[in-house]
Amino acid sequence: MGRRHKNKPELVELTSKPLKLQSAISALMLVAGIIMLFLDRESPAFLIGALLVGIGFFWHLVTRVRIWWNHR
Repeated sequence: MGRRHKNKPELVELTSKPLKLQSAISALMLVAGIIMLFLDRESPAFLIGALLVGIGFFWHLVTRVRIWWNHR
């Protein structure tokens, strides 16, 4: 068996790839929206950024609940 540690538990990641992808996309959308919020409050980018923050936050929240629901 080589150099395996007998006392160290083996960690298995159970989250599916589609849920990981949704979590990553929603987090990127949230970060992009926050960046757009700080650019210029007078431009349309501010409204688009606010929309991205709202959608990204809600999407991330729903994805986290789905991950929790599948692993409880």
